[in-house]
This record gives sequence, structure tokens and C-alpha cells, in this order.
Amino acid sequence: MQLHKDFGFARATEIVPYLARLGVSHVYASPFLKARPGSLHGYDVVDHRRINPEIGTEAELDHLIQELQRHGMGLVLDLVPNHMGVLHGDNPWWQDVLENGRASRYAKFFDIDWQRGGGKLLLPVLGKHYGEALDDGELKLDRRRQRVVYFDQSFPLNAKSTKNLGKVKDTLALHRLLEKQHYRLAFWRVASDEINYRRFFEITDLAALRAEDPAVFEATHALIAKLARRPGVDGLRIDHPDGLADPEQYLERLQALADRPWVVVEKILADYEGLRADWKAHGTTGYRYANLLTGLFIDNAAAGRFERIYQRFSGERQRFEEISHDSRLLIMNTTLAAELHGLAARLARIASGNRRTRDYTASGLRKALAEIAARFPVYRTYVTRRGVSDTDRRYIDWAVKAARRASRVADASVFDFVRSVLTLDAAPASGARRKQMLEFAMRFQQFTAPVVAKGVEDTAFYRYHRLVALNEVGNDPRDFGFTLKAFHAASEDRARNWPYTMIGSSTHDTKRSEDVRARLGTLSELGSAWRLLLARWHRLNRSRRSDTEGESLPSRADEYHYYQALLGIWPAAGPDEKELGVLRERLKAYMLKAVREAKVHTSWINPDAQYEAALERFVVQSLESPAFLKEANDAVARLARLGMLVSLSQALVKVASPGVPDYYQGTELFDFSLVDPDNRRPVDYALRKKHLAEEVRDPASLLRNLSDGRAKLHIIRQGLAVRRAHPVLFHGGRYFPLYADAGREENACAFALRHGDHAVVAVAPRLFAHLGDADGAPLGERVWGAAKLALPAGRYRNVLTGEQAEGGEAPLARLLATFPVALLVTEV
Repeated sequence: MQLHKDFGFARATEIVPYLARLGVSHVYASPFLKARPGSLHGYDVVDHRRINPEIGTEAELDHLIQELQRHGMGLVLDLVPNHMGVLHGDNPWWQDVLENGRASRYAKFFDIDWQRGGGKLLLPVLGKHYGEALDDGELKLDRRRQRVVYFDQSFPLNAKSTKNLGKVKDTLALHRLLEKQHYRLAFWRVASDEINYRRFFEITDLAALRAEDPAVFEATHALIAKLARRPGVDGLRIDHPDGLADPEQYLERLQALADRPWVVVEKILADYEGLRADWKAHGTTGYRYANLLTGLFIDNAAAGRFERIYQRFSGERQRFEEISHDSRLLIMNTTLAAELHGLAARLARIASGNRRTRDYTASGLRKALAEIAARFPVYRTYVTRRGVSDTDRRYIDWAVKAARRASRVADASVFDFVRSVLTLDAAPASGARRKQMLEFAMRFQQFTAPVVAKGVEDTAFYRYHRLVALNEVGNDPRDFGFTLKAFHAASEDRARNWPYTMIGSSTHDTKRSEDVRARLGTLSELGSAWRLLLARWHRLNRSRRSDTEGESLPSRADEYHYYQALLGIWPAAGPDEKELGVLRERLKAYMLKAVREAKVHTSWINPDAQYEAALERFVVQSLESPAFLKEANDAVARLARLGMLVSLSQALVKVASPGVPDYYQGTELFDFSLVDPDNRRPVDYALRKKHLAEEVRDPASLLRNLSDGRAKLHIIRQGLAVRRAHPVLFHGGRYFPLYADAGREENACAFALRHGDHAVVAVAPRLFAHLGDADGAPLGERVWGAAKLALPAGRYRNVLTGEQAEGGEAPLARLLATFPVALLVTEV
């Protein structure tokens, strides 16, 4: 649930009865400590000691928790231990550091490299060069408040510099006053090269905290500890643990602070990576599951065909691994250049301390570090004072070997040196030099995570558009869907090892909502139709393109991306005039963000007004064409039906899977949202309450108007009721994959969870375009023929329809006779 000034504790309390009737057990709320004014997300905390007054009062929070408890529910807190919002005068700790410099009691709270800054903290906040801002009178002295003012920002003056302060007569006098401060005001572009405090990724307004310091941990968690100990607060979600110096240590301290029954971490894992078993956490926030669920409904046999369609239309030939590598290097050469430079300087000092390594230069080390980070196979490793695990050593070895093979550095032995420091093999058993190497290794770990996040998810994912349903946080777009076998293997592992991990499908961080991904995923089954559609739409919109200096804009790759975005959010019945206007604005905003994130033709740092104007013109004019609108309506009509059927199957699989299902606000009905801020639009809870209050006497009737989402709501409500009645099945039950026969082996995802005499069985169709039913839902014998499932022994009731079933050979035509998915529960 996203809390902000327009939806605070009071509004959240109002919908608790609705959530309880839906079957929700906990409200997982976005951060609600005091954040920057107007924050819509809460991840820019400015004061850990206070509740955000825009969201509500402590009394209103108490009332929310009491209301949750009254309905048998609880609250999950979202903690932000890695960073704070700092640049707009709202953060008292940061203001104290600006005023008192290294003498501030809060200086150690933030990860500041004072040596690199020449004893000053760089503040890259100016819209132009410092001298120009000074000469243009944009920097002013407020003598009454003893602050320097720059538009809506102001900065404190240290006491020594204001002693006997006379009238500042000119810009030179103001400059001299500023030179006496513990900070240096600078043009915002300077940040890329000279920033001397660690940030959340490359966001200058979010300064990293040193949560590894016990004093910092205590100060930032005092209010959290008080909240976490109270009845009704049942869990903690940890934001971005990979930004922390030592996540394992942090989680240990967190458990000692408040022994909560449930802790999950926002950890993004590669396919071959597991969550650290020694972390005191019950699992992750579910990015891997979201991608597994999307991939289950993509025809992985179509990968080669789709690649050819994409290449022929866009002209793009670069492989994704090359795009990923180049994008990471781009990030390290631009927005994270200062961090890379700082790491190289640290490593150069280490190298200079030994006669065998002193000839390695800062330049050569910087290149080696960049190549290693560009090929790092995971977000980061976890080398600490406790040592280096075999897993971390394997990841480091892999990255170093890959970088060395591809490198053209004259002296390749530099890679061996870097490896020996990262693995601590070069470190003595104790002493200052070991401490120096350990600190470097730990800082490098905090560097690779933002390199991957910004280089891959926020750059490469916007450059490679083969099937954008796959371009999701934590996924590898090279994996074109998952087989049933792979899905069952992952589910079995989760049931056995991580039964309390969160399983998500949409979050505030996903690039596209679960229902958009479901719809776009069906394109994998419609390769020929997609190829012909692209050709027709390109011809229709040829006149909307702009010719600039011999180049036709926008690029064919961006045009390909635009068509997928349009298909993903277009109303199933076609938009009316008002809806079309809203769609136009949403698509304009999304495509502008997409091309700036891609950093090919334009970017946030260096926007190309000409390219952006051409792109906007293309989007707007295409949506003014009656011929194109008709084409869009016709194409979406079939695609939307298939997508909604996939959404129903996804909803069934998710609610029946081992783990803890997480439902992003509003997704209990169909939600067709794109990336933030599109996915933060207000939720129509009145509509959802109305639908939930309607009695479902005939579930088949829900299929007559599939687009209203009531069928999805029915699946979620009934599934959550089963989970509440039989929790042990989902958190300790044994997982059994079930397979159909008679030619429908690939068209049904079915599994059972069993514990003692109790069992639940889920049956969800997949690859709907191959089922041969062009109009309705895939029901009965005409679709499923003689195909059967071998159910575990027992007597079952389908909680979605009320129908009975017996264990043993069960015809799919009977299980799916009136409703497109089935959820069976044993009757004991």
C-alpha cells in the first residue's frame, strides 16, 4: 500500500474492512517516517525520529494498527536503512554536517570522503557553473537566518565565518564567505566526477548512511524499534540491503532490536544465485517469482523467431550481453564516474604500499575495475571481516577471468592483483594493510550493485526490446520464458527451503504491471500476426516520422517499443475520447522516460530536444489517425482476451503457490500500468468494494464480461480463504508437480501441496493461443479432449465453482468445464 499526502493513515484505515473481506492478512505499507515534503514514495526519509506528518499523526497510526488487529490483520513496516534525503534543508543531521563539517556529531552518519573533497563536502546543486550563479545574483545571503539562499534551497553558515560578519557588498565578498564553509557549492554536472559522498545509486539527493556503525544504527532505528515491538506489527521489509556494508550484520542487529516473526529483504538474485542462508531473513520481496510467473506463460520455443522479427524491424543486431556490458561501462564513465575514480585511488594507494605492486597506476587500475564490474555476474558479493565465502570467490573469479579475456590492457597482471585484493588473498593476517584491503573490497561491493541496477535495469532494459514483458527487475531478457519443468523445480525448492518468502507479481518498482506483462507475453504465441502487425503499423505511421539531417526519427527500435507499450495498456473495448486523451499523455510520458533511460538518442543529463520532439510528435499524431486507432482496437481485441485469460491463470498459480503472496495496491482487479509514476495512480477502492460485495452464485457468469476483472477478484478471494484455512499447506507442505497427457502436456500448469491428510491442487491453463478456442474461455471437452491429470488420492471440492472431484485420473474437461482455472481442496 502506497502512503502519501493524498492517501494517509486515515484513508488506509477506511479500507481495512474491505481488505479483511478480501482475505488479506497484512498491510505492507510504504515507508512512513518523515520524508521530504510532497514525497509520493517515502524512500527519501529526512528524519528517522518522526512519523511523516503528511501521512498522519501517531494517533492515526495507532488507530490504523488497532483496526487491523480488530480484523485479525497486522502491519508490515518498510525500512530504509541505506540512505536519507539531504539536499533541500529538511534533514537536520545533514544540516548539522554542513554547518560544522567533520566536527559535527553526525559527520560519521554519512559516508563522506573528506580527504577527496579537500576537507569539504561537495554540494552539486547549482543549475549553472558556480561563478555564473554568483555573478548572476542567484546566490544570496540571508543575514537574519545566517544562511546562503539559492532559490528554494538554503545552506547554513558556520559560526566562525559569521563572527563579526559585516555587510556583504559584492559577489567577491560572498564568494570569500562561501570559501570559509565546510561545503562547496557546485554545478550539478560536477557530481559525476567529483561527488565525495556515497549515494543511493546516482541520486545526489539521497546520501548513503553508515548503518554498520552501532551509533548510526541506534539513531536511525529508535522509532522503528518502538513500532516493531508493539502488537499488531508483524513483519519488516528491508529496502535495498545491497547498499549496506554488511547486510548479514545488519539483519542480526535488527533481530536483536525486535524479534519479529517475518523479515524479507529487497534482494535481487540472478537465476543461479541463492539468498544467503546465514542471513536472518525469511526470504526476498519476490522479484524472482514475478519473473518466473511471467515466464511460465511465454512460449519459450518462439525465442529464435521473435529475435528475427525484432532484428528485422529495428535493425538492431547487438546481443543483450553486449548491450549490458556497454551500458554498465557508460554508467561508470558518466553518473558513477566519481565512485569509480575514488575506488581506483584507494586501490592505487594499496598498490603503492608494496614494492611488487607499486607500478600499477591509478589509470590502469581504474580500467581493470571498470571491466570487472561490467562483467560481474551478480549484484554484489559479501566479503566481510568474517572472510570470503566459496560462493563469493567463485563470482569474483568469474568476473576477473571474463574481464581479463576481453581486455586489451598491456599488462594483464593487473587483473590478478585486483582479484587478490577482492578475495583478501593478498592481505596479511592482521594489521593496517589488511584493514585497508578489506575496506576496499567492501566498498567495491557497494559499487557493483548500483552499476548493475543503473547499467542493466535502467539502461540496457530500455535498449533491448525483443519482448519487453521480459525486461523486468531481476530478470534476464535472454531467458525467453520458462518451461513447466523449470517452474516446478523452482516451486519445489521454494516449498522446501523458503516457504515464507514473499511471492510478488506487481510492485512499485516493476516496469510493467502483471496484467500488462501477461498480455504482452501472449505475443510469443502470435509471432506471424505480430510481424504482420508491425509491418502494417509502420506503413500507417510512416508520415508521422520526422526527417532530420538525413535520419528518420524516432528510431525503429523506439517505434517497436512504443507499439508494445500501446498494446500493453490499450483498453480491451477501445478507448472513448476521454480515455484516448489519458492514454496519449501516459504514452508520451512513458516513451520520454524510456528513451532518456536508454541514453542512446537522448538522456536525463543531456536531453536532445529535437529527438524528444520527434518522438512526441510520432506518438501524438499516430493516436490522431483514425486508421491507426481502428488497427489498434482490432489488434487489442484478441490480444486482450488472451491476456486476461493469462492473468486469471497467473492469479490462480500465485495464490496457490508456496510462499507469501503480495498484492500491489489495486491489482486484485485488472491493472494495466507502466513504470513509476504510472503505477502510482489512485486506486478506485469504491469499485473494488462494490464488486467484492456482490454474491457470486454462478462463477461462469463472471466470464461474460471478462474485462471488469471480477473473475480475477473471485480467484484471489477464494484462494486467500483457502490459505487462511490451511496455512500449513503453503508453509511446510510438500510440493508435487502434476502433468496433463493426451497432447495437452504443455498447456496446463498443475501442482499439489500436501501435508498429512490435507492437500490443495491448482490447475491453470497456459499457452492459450495454441488451445484452438478463438472466442471464449478454454472450457470443456472441445478444448481439452481426453486429457487427464493424475490427482493425489482424496475427495476434493473446487472452491472456485463448488464442484466435486475425486483423486486419481481426472479429466481436464471436467475440472475446467465451467471456469478456466481450478483450485481443489481436500474434504476431510
